[in-house]
Amino acid sequence: MAFNDYPSFSWSLSRKKVFETCKRQYYFQYYGYWGGWNAPPASVAYRAYRLKNMTTLPMLLGSIVHEVIEDAIKGYSASGSIPEYFQLAYEARKRLSDFWERSLAKEWKLKPKSPNLFEHGVGREFTREQRGEVREQIVRCFRNLYDSEKFRLVLDTNPESYRVPERLASTRIDGVEVFGVPDMALRTADDAQIIIDWKTGKQRGDGQDQLSTYGLFITRELGFEPCRIEGYLVYLDPLAEVGGTISAESIKSAEENARKSILDMISYIEDRVVNKPKSAEHFPKTTDENECKRCFFQELCHRDSALKLFPEAGVFP
Repeated sequence: MAFNDYPSFSWSLSRKKVFETCKRQYYFQYYGYWGGWNAPPASVAYRAYRLKNMTTLPMLLGSIVHEVIEDAIKGYSASGSIPEYFQLAYEARKRLSDFWERSLAKEWKLKPKSPNLFEHGVGREFTREQRGEVREQIVRCFRNLYDSEKFRLVLDTNPESYRVPERLASTRIDGVEVFGVPDMALRTADDAQIIIDWKTGKQRGDGQDQLSTYGLFITRELGFEPCRIEGYLVYLDPLAEVGGTISAESIKSAEENARKSILDMISYIEDRVVNKPKSAEHFPKTTDENECKRCFFQELCHRDSALKLFPEAGVFP
């Protein structure tokens, strides 16, 4: 299969966050890794490709919880039945344990896209108590999911009214593809569009930028008026539901912010036609050491810091 010399350009809130956090991290995340799957193991591209595919334990937990919820809702759409919450928690723990074992086995040394936990790479050990807390968090997430008003709304809504998230995955602004996939979207009996996002992390802010961006997709791709669009973030640990009607003003602001961010990113591109970036040196590193410690690409920026691999200490959980 042939690949372009450079990746295509697009925009998303997550890309915006990386760009604003550290320009050098942004370079490796969206450009420096390109072609790494076919590059020599010692090359920057190969290493960036391996590091790009890392994840953290909180990110992994969130991804798995989302996947299990999505599978459960798909099963409910097909059969009309839903498992007990503890059955979903058990499935999530199985998937987490499998990822954990494969990460410890260091499969990524031969296959850079294989499971690879950041905490393993930097030698962070997990105590028995910490592993137990992750197990408990999984159970809490699914128990709270079943207690949430929005999950009950999903189950009380005819599955024929569910929107396929992929259909709402992108829109275009000034010719640039803009991505953002809500976890759940449905049309209610009174012809309102409800957007729902499940969250396993701690609540930070009101999430208005994320909900407004989803609202932008709904107005553009489905033709709904803002007054008929509601968006909610459902935090699962602890349980909290935030959101409401998405205003026309917030949707307009989301579009303006995306347009400005796109222009800022384009200023780091040398050849706009093929999306060739400027050299890595044109992407300055952050001066925030705390951000550096959380960055997957720190070994490429700090070549003198040899990262120790996590010793095999048993499977999780």
